[in-house]
Amino acid sequence: SKFYASKRREFAKVLMGVNRKDEAKNQLFQSLRNCRHPFSLMKSLIVLLQCYLPKALQPTWPSPVRVVKQPAIAATPRNCP
Repeated sequence: SKFYASKRREFAKVLMGVNRKDEAKNQLFQSLRNCRHPFSLMKSLIVLLQCYLPKALQPTWPSPVRVVKQPAIAATPRNCP
């Protein structure tokens, strides 16, 4: 299914972020085998091809640790009650 392939792609990106290339490629190959949606296949193929690029040309892969940004506190004008 398309949703399942999307999750495999996301997991593969995290695996690439921690330098587990073989496992990432395996996830991407499985996403290609399990989905027949052309757009989803294209996205999986692009990520797979990025795995074979030299390190300097690869994208910044997501971190395995989720980073939550705190919203900035809005400053209130001193002249307002």
